[in-house]
Amino acid sequence: MVLACYFIDAFFNFPTERTIMQTMLAFSFTLVMAPAFLMNDELIAIPKFKLFTNTVSKYSFVLLTIATLLPSIYINNQVYESLKVQKYVMGEIDADPKMALDEVKDAFPMFPNLSTSTLPIKALVARYYFRDKMYDESMRLLVESENVNPALHYNDFIKTAIFAAKQNYDSTAFYAYRAFYNWPRATSYYKNALLAAAKKKDTVEITKAYNLYKKYRDGGEAVNQYLMAMYEVKGGADKYMLNILDSAFVHFPKDTTALYNARNLLSRGILGSQNSGQAVVTGNQFAYDGAKLFAKGKYTQAANLYIKASGVEPNNYTHYENVAICYYTNKNFEKSIPYFDKAASFSNNTKGKSEFFKAMSLVAMGKNAEACGPLQAAKKKNYPDIDKFIALYCK
Repeated sequence: MVLACYFIDAFFNFPTERTIMQTMLAFSFTLVMAPAFLMNDELIAIPKFKLFTNTVSKYSFVLLTIATLLPSIYINNQVYESLKVQKYVMGEIDADPKMALDEVKDAFPMFPNLSTSTLPIKALVARYYFRDKMYDESMRLLVESENVNPALHYNDFIKTAIFAAKQNYDSTAFYAYRAFYNWPRATSYYKNALLAAAKKKDTVEITKAYNLYKKYRDGGEAVNQYLMAMYEVKGGADKYMLNILDSAFVHFPKDTTALYNARNLLSRGILGSQNSGQAVVTGNQFAYDGAKLFAKGKYTQAANLYIKASGVEPNNYTHYENVAICYYTNKNFEKSIPYFDKAASFSNNTKGKSEFFKAMSLVAMGKNAEACGPLQAAKKKNYPDIDKFIALYCK
């Protein structure tokens, strides 16, 4: 029963296996075998076989048992000493390491060479050398542990950071891509791949990484990282990027926090005359202040400033559209619809965004049937990905 419990527990909790489990296993073996030593020869006899034939053999068995347990005790002690350090090192794995290098570099015993989460121990120590800009020593540890759980590509992850710090972007890209395309679910690997592609001004690689990552973890963070990488390459936001951001706010209404960074970034540099579902910065001071309030999540105040902006520039439809977007983002859908209608009435508003978001406002209000008209109007203006919404609401 003890063995059964041990293997079941170790299986379902892997790799969070603790020293106490191994100790209990060794102790249980001792308890199982001890009665055999205490029993008489006659009681433990097996036909044509005697387990113990004399006293010497009994004590030989005891010595053999001790000899077997001593290495187990030593190994468990090594694991325990490693776990004591891992408690602090693993606590910093998702943040910038704070522990001093002297507290880490010689703290781990010779084995185990893997942490409780299967990361190479030497790679963990390499992070601290990297933090202190001791790149050569960090790289030495990474090379030494390269074959310790290589399928995880954690060493490639650290090498990416080292070469990026050295501004060697060819090597940065090599290790970033190798890590990401082997583990496309890993968000940190995805970020590194986009960083490397952005440094090489490779929008094709950025899009390729984005399309692969969103198959596994589609959401606000995937879009946010993609748009920031594209922004770095292009130096601004184009129509395609702004449309993706608009769609993301609609498709991931519960995951918009990650999109705020992209929205704030894209609002700083808009290429051409396009605008998105975020506040657009223009020469109008009211619009500029409204964009700042929108970025802070103060949607009602931002709407009021955009209303004032429309008074200064009544022929600029973007002000009315931005008023509507503020109300829409604040879930005041009924109040947003008149401003979407006003923005859509301008002949130079040819993007279809006002119509699309009016339709989404109606859907949010439970008026799905009424959303079909605005969706068809958005389709006439070639709003992206509109057909799937028409198929959903125009029945």
